[in-house]
Amino acid sequence: MAGSHVTRTEILAHVEGAFGFQALGREDIVDQARRTDARPEVIATLGRLPNDRPYTNVRDIWAHLEDVPVSA
Repeated sequence: MAGSHVTRTEILAHVEGAFGFQALGREDIVDQARRTDARPEVIATLGRLPNDRPYTNVRDIWAHLEDVPVSA
């Protein structure tokens, strides 16, 4: 994806597969993004997530990334 703007659609493409039957921490989500070759900007955006809570599905992360648009 060209440019540095990160979208929820792009994040979803990289991390959706990580969510299953157990909650994930921030590092689990970031690791999934790395495994799927996410751009550094996506990794940095996910790194802003609080690390003191579980994320049970991808919708849980949007509350902490309200400034990230859905699409370009």
